Order: sequence, then structure tokens, then C-alpha cells
Amino acid sequence: MRPEEFLVLVAPLGVAIAGFSGLVSAFHPQRAWSSAEFVRLQSLVIASLAVTFFALVPVVVLFATADQAEVWRIGSAAQLLYLAQIRIRRLRALHRAGQSWQALAPWYVDVLFYPLLVIDLLNVVLWGTFVPYAAGVVFQLWISSAFFYGFVLDLRKRASAEGRAPDTAQVPPTG
Repeated sequence: MRPEEFLVLVAPLGVAIAGFSGLVSAFHPQRAWSSAEFVRLQSLVIASLAVTFFALVPVVVLFATADQAEVWRIGSAAQLLYLAQIRIRRLRALHRAGQSWQALAPWYVDVLFYPLLVIDLLNVVLWGTFVPYAAGVVFQLWISSAFFYGFVLDLRKRASAEGRAPDTAQVPPTG
């Protein structure tokens, strides 16, 4: 599979997960969002749109240039900068909300996050290949999926705490 084909296949997944944020807000209880919940929702939307962005931009650039190594180097540098700044911004937002980083991202995210930064840096400096870049896109897809799944688990926990089965959530009657 060529890099362009892979990226074009991944881009709609990011859009789909971004669309799931609408479901998250629709199934959210009528009470106001806490600061931590709002940071999580922002993270879901931003991470899924980042997947789409990082999947489609190289496809467009590859039509304009024949130097694929340069495209993957620049793309990896952009991913590196994005991942670093988003980590800092989410940490600051969580700190303002009075939450720790673990409220947003469990330990296993860091197990993959820091090696990915090193791989992106090596791709910028040495390799200039597609596979490390694709690993970054897949990591972001995994993160956005995990954010959505976290909201699903919260709904299940809330339903269990209220003493009802999660699949019998109150659905408003129609017509």
C-alpha cells in the first residue's frame, strides 16, 4: 500500500471520531460540564481533527513535490511540535481545572508518547521515511478513540451508580 492510500484511508476515521463528540455531548447529563470534562471533550475533538489534518496535508504536498523524504521529515517535525505543544496546553488546562494529567491520559499513553517523540525526531534528522510518520498518525487515532471510549465508560459508570443497566438509559419518548 502506498503512503497516500494509507493516509486517505485514515483521514475519514479522524472525522468520524470527531463526529462522535456530538454523541458525547448529546448523551451527557443535563448538568453543566465540569472544567475537567470540558478539557476531555476538547481533547477528543482536537485529537480527532489532528488525525485528519496530519493524514491529508502530506497527500496534498506529495502531489506538489517529488521529494518524499522531505515531506516525511517536515511532517514528522510538525507532528513533534504538535504533540509537544498539545501536551503542554492540556497540562495547563488540567492544572487550572484542579486535575492531574492522569485524569486525561493514563500511564500507558506516556509509555508510547515519549518514544514517539524520539522516533519523530529521528525521522526528521536521519530517516525521512513514511513509517515513523504513519506511526504518529496511528498514535493520534488511538488517542482520539481512547478519549471517546473514556466518555462511553463514564456513561456506563454513571448508569451503574444510579442503579440501572447501562443499556436501559432513559431515552426521551418520540412523538
